[in-house]
Amino acid sequence: NPRFFMEKLLSIIIPCYNCASVITRCLDSIDYPNAEIIVVDDGSKDDSVKVITRYAESHPNVRLIQKSNGGVSSARNVGIDNASGQYIMFIDADDYIVPGGLGRVLKFAIDNNADVCKYWAKYPSTNDEQDTMSIVNLNFTARKILGKGEALQYYDLSDYIVWDGLYKRNLIVSKNIRFKEDLHLHEDDEFMAEIYCESERVFEVNLPLYCYVVSSTFSAGKDSVIARKRLHSSLLAIKYRQEALKNRCPNMVFPLERYKYMRYVSGCLWGLLHTSIKYNDYRNYILQFKELGCWPIRYKYIKISRKRPSLNIIVKMFLCNNPLFAYLYKICKSPIAPARLSALVLNLLSTIHIPIKRSSSIHSYIEDSCLKIYS
Repeated sequence: NPRFFMEKLLSIIIPCYNCASVITRCLDSIDYPNAEIIVVDDGSKDDSVKVITRYAESHPNVRLIQKSNGGVSSARNVGIDNASGQYIMFIDADDYIVPGGLGRVLKFAIDNNADVCKYWAKYPSTNDEQDTMSIVNLNFTARKILGKGEALQYYDLSDYIVWDGLYKRNLIVSKNIRFKEDLHLHEDDEFMAEIYCESERVFEVNLPLYCYVVSSTFSAGKDSVIARKRLHSSLLAIKYRQEALKNRCPNMVFPLERYKYMRYVSGCLWGLLHTSIKYNDYRNYILQFKELGCWPIRYKYIKISRKRPSLNIIVKMFLCNNPLFAYLYKICKSPIAPARLSALVLNLLSTIHIPIKRSSSIHSYIEDSCLKIYS
C-alpha cells in the first residue's frame, strides 16, 4: 500500500531466529504507523515465518525477508541493505517498545539533524508483565555532542549496543558501515565505534523507550564451550574496535577505551573460573588481553563506570588480576576439594601475603586481602 510509504522516515530492522512466541509482542509494540518494518528471519526452525507472514497480511508496512542461518550480524546487514528510511532503528525480536515515545524521538532526531539519537532503556525480566504505560506526556531533556569521534570520549554514553538509538541511514550507507559477521557476541561494539567516528551530531534523550527483556536461559559461566566462545568473541571485538578507531579517527586519542574493554575481561575471566579450564589455558587468555592493553583491570574502571565498589566487585577484580589466586580459589571452591588442600593453600598464602587467622577460609582470606588492597 503506497500510502504507508509516502513518508519513509524510519526503517526498523528486527532480526529473528526461533522467535515465534515473542515476535507478535514486539511488532504490536511499535506504535509509529509509518515505520517500514523489516523482519529478517535467520533460518528459524520454529513457526516464526508463519507468524510473521500472517501478521504482514494485515500490516502492509511489515516486510519479511528470509535467509539461511548466519547470525544476528548477518541478519542486521541484510536489513540495512533493504532499508529505505531516513533513520534506521534496531529491535531484537524478544524485546519491545514502550508506547508513546518512538514518534517523539524520531521527530527530535529529524528536527536536530542528528546523525545518532540515543534513548534510554528498561530491563524487565521474562517473568514481568509487559510495560504498557505510555510516555507520550513524559518530559525529557537532551544531551548534545558535536564533532566526529567525540561521543567516544564519554564513558556513560552507550557505545556498545545498537538497539537503544536511531541512526541516519545515509551515514551508514555512505561510510560503508556494517556488522562484522564473524562476531557472535559483542557484535554491536565495532559497529558503534565506526558510527561514532563518522557522526558529527550525536544526541541522547532521557526517555525510557526500549524494553530489553532479561532472560535467565543464557549462562556462559556454567558451560565451558559457551564461555570460550564468549571469550573468543570478546578478544576479536576488541581487535576490530581498535582497528576501527585507528582507521576512522587516526588523529584522535581515546583514553577511556581501555577501561571500556575491561568490562569484557572481568566478565570473561570470571566466567571461565566456573568452567573446567586448565590453569595454563586460563593464563594464556589473560596474556592475550594484556597484549590488547586491557589487563590488568584497573580500579579506575570501577570509578569511571560509576559502579558501587562492593565486596563482590572487588573480589572479582582481584581474582581476575591474579590468575594463581583465582585458580586456587577455583580449586578450593569445588565441593570435592579436600579440607587438607584448603589448609595447605591457607598456610602457603599466609607466608606470602597478610597474616590470617587459622579459622579463616580461603574465601574469607581473599576477601580480606582484597579489602586491604583496594580500600
